[in-house]
Amino acid sequence: MKKVLRKSLSVFLSALMFLTIVPAFVFAADEVAIPTITLEKVSETQTEVVIRLALKENGFNCLDLQVYAADGLTLTAIVPDSTVSSACSSNVANGMISIASLNGCVAPLSIAEYTYTKESADGVVADDFDITISACYVGSIGNETDITDDVVVANDVPATHSHVGGDWVETTAPACDAEGEETSYCTECGEVADTRPVDKADHTNTTELHLDPTCTQDGYDKVFCLDCENYVSETVLPKTDHTVATTESKEPTCTEDGYKKEICSCGYVISETVLASEGHTEASRDKKAATCSEDGYIKVICECGEVMEEITLPSPGHSYITDIRNSTCEDEGYVQTICRMCGDVEAKTTLPSTGHSWLDWETVKEPTVSAEGIERRICDNCGADEERSVPRVVVAPTELVMSMQEVSMNYRATMRLFVNVLPEDAAYSTDIIWESSNPEVATVNEDGEVYAVNLGTATITATSADGRVSATCEVTVKYSIIQWIIVYILFGWIWYL
Repeated sequence: MKKVLRKSLSVFLSALMFLTIVPAFVFAADEVAIPTITLEKVSETQTEVVIRLALKENGFNCLDLQVYAADGLTLTAIVPDSTVSSACSSNVANGMISIASLNGCVAPLSIAEYTYTKESADGVVADDFDITISACYVGSIGNETDITDDVVVANDVPATHSHVGGDWVETTAPACDAEGEETSYCTECGEVADTRPVDKADHTNTTELHLDPTCTQDGYDKVFCLDCENYVSETVLPKTDHTVATTESKEPTCTEDGYKKEICSCGYVISETVLASEGHTEASRDKKAATCSEDGYIKVICECGEVMEEITLPSPGHSYITDIRNSTCEDEGYVQTICRMCGDVEAKTTLPSTGHSWLDWETVKEPTVSAEGIERRICDNCGADEERSVPRVVVAPTELVMSMQEVSMNYRATMRLFVNVLPEDAAYSTDIIWESSNPEVATVNEDGEVYAVNLGTATITATSADGRVSATCEVTVKYSIIQWIIVYILFGWIWYL
């Protein structure tokens, strides 16, 4: 009786679903006529392109279709044709369009126009677009045929971009000695569509230029064309003689001669007189004392910084003594021969460390079931100490008590199981291992969390790590009322096929 009620409910829900979708289909034939869907360019500018989706041959009742565009093209609008707008839904976010027509769609038919903005002015081509058919049905109610894989898709967007010329624009002005150029730019992508020459101009816009001659360069009188920026004629004016404008001098130093120069305003040296050097004069003395390994010196220095004389002070050599440091428990000692003046080590012998002389370990803190203990020992020589831990007291478990012995779970639900370890002191040193007898029904993780995988029963077992004791819980997985309703709505109609 229960099964009959379930099937009746499934039939009712399935019929209700069909009635809310379409009352009838217009295509019912023994041989299915395969529709042809095309994509073609309607219009294009440098910032926008419009693509038309059309049915070219045969027809359909229902269609789910998605148009993909290359990077740089952003879909801003989907405008269905008025013929299908009442039976059409679309999604600008992903380019999806769905049509469910009561009377069917028959070619030729404009389905919708897609409008895209362009990040680049480049013209679009066929490779920039693609169509994916996810569903296509023809036929009548109860005899629908899914022909998704057979639908013919034709991308009629041109494979290459052809320029569409616009108005002529002067890109190079004509000069007196060269032709100019006019350019027509493509209205769709902005690139050059065509060019043509413009006749050159005459030297009609001229001006006269004059430059007075100087002592270093000639002057001139020139006629200059302002249009082509070339000289039409030129007359040279010869340069003049040099004249004294300034006198420059430099005093002599210990090592270099000085001079006196007469210079023209253009920088040319008209005459030059040499002033002889006067030689070095002592200004200071620099001293450095001798060390055990290096000589010292006394230097006589001129006003110009050059060393006039240098006297060497001989090194006295090292004065070695014996230095001793006794070794300790941890550090090495040594006996070395060292210079008392500069610290240079001539010879050194290392004395190994003596090592600690440890007394017996003494208990500082006794171990318990919940905490480790501590032991300490002391070096009899230097008083250093070190500690070590003492393991916790281990109490073996005698019994495990599960928080639940039986439990019922909904499909895909989770819950947590707990176990109590007896005696209580054993809980500090007892690790629990969780296992499921049927992981295809229910799984359990290391913390006792159970997950309902599928309908059925499974036994969850908690066992102490030493294997001494264990406890179990019987888990039954079932559908909730809501889950049963969903299953009947989605799959109940299959019982009647």
